[in-house]
Amino acid sequence: MNQDRTPSASKPPRAEPLQPDKPGSGDELTRAPGETAQNGAATRDSARRQKQQSDAALDNVRQGHD
Repeated sequence: MNQDRTPSASKPPRAEPLQPDKPGSGDELTRAPGETAQNGAATRDSARRQKQQSDAALDNVRQGHD
């Protein structure tokens, strides 16, 4: 057993999360009201594109394509 290593030396320091864990925290509180309305439209567009991609993937699987 290697005695030179201590338990604290074997673990890297914990990094801070890149995004807030909870809705309503972080930069969203400092945004202007107009910016949040645009963000909602972008979210709907993103969800629509994700649905189209998922549907296309399911069609490919049903047809036997990789």
